[in-house]
Amino acid sequence: MTKRKGDIVKEKAKSISNHYDADVYLFFGAMFYPYDKAFIDTIRQCKRARNALLILDTPGGTAEAAYRMGRAVQRAYKTKRDGENEGQFLIYVDEMCKSAGTILSLAADKIIISRYGELGPIDVQLRKDDEIGERTSGLTPHQALETLQLESGQHFKRFFRQLRFDDELGFSTKLSADIAAKMVVGLMGSVYGQMDPSRLGEVERHVRVSSEYGRRLATKNVKQETIEKLVSGYPSHGFVIDRTEARDLFESVELPTDELESVAHDYGDYKSIMNRGTVVTCLSREEEENVEHSDRTE
Repeated sequence: MTKRKGDIVKEKAKSISNHYDADVYLFFGAMFYPYDKAFIDTIRQCKRARNALLILDTPGGTAEAAYRMGRAVQRAYKTKRDGENEGQFLIYVDEMCKSAGTILSLAADKIIISRYGELGPIDVQLRKDDEIGERTSGLTPHQALETLQLESGQHFKRFFRQLRFDDELGFSTKLSADIAAKMVVGLMGSVYGQMDPSRLGEVERHVRVSSEYGRRLATKNVKQETIEKLVSGYPSHGFVIDRTEARDLFESVELPTDELESVAHDYGDYKSIMNRGTVVTCLSREEEENVEHSDRTE
């Protein structure tokens, strides 16, 4: 980012900080260790204002990273208290905030979403056993099991009706049910046999972990049943939860100011041009140079 553009961004960040009475942080990238630690360190170095505003753009990450980041903000700014909060945690979603990012959003007292911004379901991303560095959706095994259960039920009904009511067969109800059940087992048994119980258990454990982290972070901004819906109410990791739908899940969802939207776009362009990976920084620090942690994608 050029010096002149950097000065413009700094001026906008100062205006945003004054508008929201907040320290302005930026996290662009995947939410994994050590970037969660970098974010926590940045808070420790930059905490000045009453509130915290995080400009967040993430494809997801781990529930543990989201929890650590959310707790760090809540402790530093004394939010989520039984009485009146001393500070507020605001999250601005300019484009993408998926899975672990959605868990982090549960810790916010207010969510700001642009016209392009979107949250996503809380979908656990698990490592593939046979692929290095690749992950798969935690929704996949459960959706496969639900599909098999639905197919099995439909096959049973069809076999039973044919056995019980066909003019040439006309078996008794009990015998028709017994035969239909055996036919379904014969047809679907080998498919069920490919399901790995230990993998299903692993998925269930990770889903429960994500849910529990979400419940511990959740503020009064999170509506009842929101966490359950985010965990199991959407069909895919990439499902778009736009600003309109987000209002069904959260009490306070707002539009950004023009300056906030502009700063997010400036940094998004900068990240793309410089081919950077995860970027963590404080935009509102008064010193000439911001604290910034980043990695470069080769």
